[in-house]
Amino acid sequence: MEKTQKSGKKTIKVLDMVEKHGKTKGYAFNIMEIYKGMFDASPEAVLIVDKWGKVLDGNKRFYEWLGYRRGEIVGKKFINLPHFKKTSKSVVRKFFSQRNRHKKIMPHEIRLATKNGGTVMGKVIVSPVKDKKDKLLYEIVMISDVTKSKQIEETLKRSEEKYRIVSETAFDGIGISDIDENLIYVNPAFAKIVGYTRKELLGMNLKKISTKDEFKNFKDHTKRRKNGVKEQYETSFVCKNGSIRNILVSASPLRSASGGVKGTIAIITDITERKRNERALRASEEKFRTIFKNVSDEIVYLDKRGKILDINPRSKDVSGYEPKEVIGKNFLELGSFSLKDVPKVKKIFRDCVRGKRPMSRMEFEVKDKKGKRIIVESKINIIKKGGEIDSFVALVRNITEEKEAKDKIKEARDRFRAIFENVNDMIIYLDEGGTIVELNKRVKDIFGFSREEILGKNFAKVGFFEPRELSKIIKFFKDAMSGKRNPSVKQLKAKHKDGSTIFVETSSRMIKTNNKIKGILITVRDVTERQKIDRAKTEFVSFASHELRTPLSTINWYAEMLLSKERGYLTKKQEKYIREIYDGSRKMTELVGDFLNVSRIELGKFMVETKLLNFGKVADDVLKDLALYIERYKLNLTKSYGKNLPKVKADPKLLQIVFHNLIYNAIKYTPPRGKINLSIKKRGSDILITVSDTGYGIPAKDYSKVFTKLFSAQMLQNKNQSGTGLGLYIVKSIIGYSNGKIWFKSTVNKGTTFYVTIPLCGMVKRKGSTMLN
Repeated sequence: MEKTQKSGKKTIKVLDMVEKHGKTKGYAFNIMEIYKGMFDASPEAVLIVDKWGKVLDGNKRFYEWLGYRRGEIVGKKFINLPHFKKTSKSVVRKFFSQRNRHKKIMPHEIRLATKNGGTVMGKVIVSPVKDKKDKLLYEIVMISDVTKSKQIEETLKRSEEKYRIVSETAFDGIGISDIDENLIYVNPAFAKIVGYTRKELLGMNLKKISTKDEFKNFKDHTKRRKNGVKEQYETSFVCKNGSIRNILVSASPLRSASGGVKGTIAIITDITERKRNERALRASEEKFRTIFKNVSDEIVYLDKRGKILDINPRSKDVSGYEPKEVIGKNFLELGSFSLKDVPKVKKIFRDCVRGKRPMSRMEFEVKDKKGKRIIVESKINIIKKGGEIDSFVALVRNITEEKEAKDKIKEARDRFRAIFENVNDMIIYLDEGGTIVELNKRVKDIFGFSREEILGKNFAKVGFFEPRELSKIIKFFKDAMSGKRNPSVKQLKAKHKDGSTIFVETSSRMIKTNNKIKGILITVRDVTERQKIDRAKTEFVSFASHELRTPLSTINWYAEMLLSKERGYLTKKQEKYIREIYDGSRKMTELVGDFLNVSRIELGKFMVETKLLNFGKVADDVLKDLALYIERYKLNLTKSYGKNLPKVKADPKLLQIVFHNLIYNAIKYTPPRGKINLSIKKRGSDILITVSDTGYGIPAKDYSKVFTKLFSAQMLQNKNQSGTGLGLYIVKSIIGYSNGKIWFKSTVNKGTTFYVTIPLCGMVKRKGSTMLN
């Protein structure tokens, strides 16, 4: 614009110089003709305006450009010319306002109307022409056609705005760096990726957001960019928080106006998540490839035509084929299926291709590579791509052995079901809640109920037992379910459906799954008749024992009298015979006494008379009675009684029987010079009695027999000791009636310890026809 203004002034000066030169040399130049020629030949539109603003003339370019005739322009006020747009008139007024204030008129761009209604853009330059006294003569108004350049400028501006918006809103980062890797532009996405603000990034060298190794790569890429190379590569950026982001870079050279490379323009994409997913995918593919290779089933990958695309190595174990032998072949070409199954298999496969969901499990009899018949189980899964069926995965398992095992299990189940239903005992299975899950038909014979009447009911509600018995059974069941008590054999008093009393013997076994109790299996045997026989035997033993006591007492009395020599002296041989008679009679008396006690316990006829007792004093009385035996075997007996032992209600005779049997057993089972310890103390809500010895011990195989009738340990028998074998049975019965507990611990050749607890509330008084001896 300044150049055009200077050009106008220069033209006027040239004309003045030519005129002066002509006059000096005497040439007759027609200045007006020269002026007119230059005026009309000017490529710019030119108007000459007088100092009052009236148009004196316009050149050819002006009229051609705007389409007006000379008569429409010359003689009119410049400001009122028809080619001025409304908005342009204010600009023209500004020209003349500046001129009137003798200010320099700056070039302006204005809109001009052509005569045919079009609009063009012109750049107006006003050059004043003054006389020697610096008075304004006229003004030359030059108007350059800048329509195309303005259009290009507007287009470029719109293009720049469009690309600016694209850059500013792009999801990918866009960055421009100079030739030294300094950032000169970044868009918001670029800043977001690396965690810096745009302000922080401008002027930052790429070295700051690169690892040492990656910056070396940047330098190499920059060298290639200087050679005009476009490229795409992966790199890593160090974010502001220190984290590393994986970046995909698409870089192009940034060229100057002269065409030289002055930097790099790059589009960066954060591919951290993609890389992570790729790693996860590779790991997943590796994992599934490992599963594919090592899974126990044969896995066959088929296309829609039935061609085997892939198969895992398990095919060797299932069908006998190596993968390379079958890949690429149609699965029906192998001849594995029997002729009768081929149509069925073809139909199943056609249905799968049509999108019909296959059965979850299918069984076929097929031939392996060697021709051996095997049974396989197959499951087909459909694989879709883009919503369309693409291929299939078939899982094939050899279930020949499993099938045979199932058949054997079924055979065994049928066999055991036959035994279950036909065994003489009633068998009942309770779940962990006590519900009757299964039982056999013997329930009808024993209790009078049909199987259907009680199946699914809780055992406590079927009416088998009296309330007193039922409470014990419920407690036993709860203890067994919680693992507090092991199943055992029990004799119970029960009720028949018709109301009559029956006696049953039960044995039970816990049912566990994964070491967790799931239920209990109970065998019930009707022992009513056996109970009657046992009662008759017990009554007979009681009667016989009672009848034997009188003659035995007579024998004992006379033997004692003879041994005391009150009726005269005996020879040594006579004394020996009488001593043997006396010892045998005493043993018989002891045995008869134990038999009587057992019969009274089993018949439930014995009475319990309680009073407050000092357990230590009762124990001491028993020890006095047994002192002779302790001295004879040279045993070391110690005792330990707790301080302030409370007195407890108990039957003196029953308590003496308990102490006597426990201590006498320890004496019999302990070799000479052994040790016996008696301990009595309070433990919680019980009195705890402990009798321990260093005797022969009890073999583990005899543990279950210790509290049974007529038990005598093999160790005692080997030592030629004698006993009735009823003592511990009697003790256990007494303790049971007292709501106490008895148990023992024993190690062969090291000794045995018996433990007895009696509640502090004491023994329960009960009525009976006789007392225990």
